[in-house]
Amino acid sequence: MSIKQLKYQRLLAMIFAGASLGIVYFWWQFFNGELFSIEEIKPLIKNFDGYYDWEKSFVVPDSILAAGLIISAVMLWFDLGGDRGRILAAASSGAAIFLGVLDLTYGFTTDLFQVAHPFAEEVLSAALSITAVGVVGLAILFTQKW
Repeated sequence: MSIKQLKYQRLLAMIFAGASLGIVYFWWQFFNGELFSIEEIKPLIKNFDGYYDWEKSFVVPDSILAAGLIISAVMLWFDLGGDRGRILAAASSGAAIFLGVLDLTYGFTTDLFQVAHPFAEEVLSAALSITAVGVVGLAILFTQKW
């Protein structure tokens, strides 16, 4: 493999590894109460109980995405698996776009991002970031000749 192709693979691997760690860190903060206290944010979000249940339903899909991203990052970094690594990277990118757009849609339709609390900014940042990771991943994967 040429150094130019490996350069883009490794760039994508670093992006994926960072996104995977970011997902894990977000959920770590979420369940440890570091992002918000329920008493503080409950009056700010309409139907907080519904929102809280909605948010918790993303733990498993986000965990699967984080695993897919880190596995494909390792495969891309060390150039393992050939096409299987790139297929996993493409699937992970697509999943990142799907989950990111789903979060963005929910946040904008429920006015979650307009809540005057740092948690709203954190959720918006996470949704935008994961969507961008997916778009960049697919862009790199589909523009490179392997």
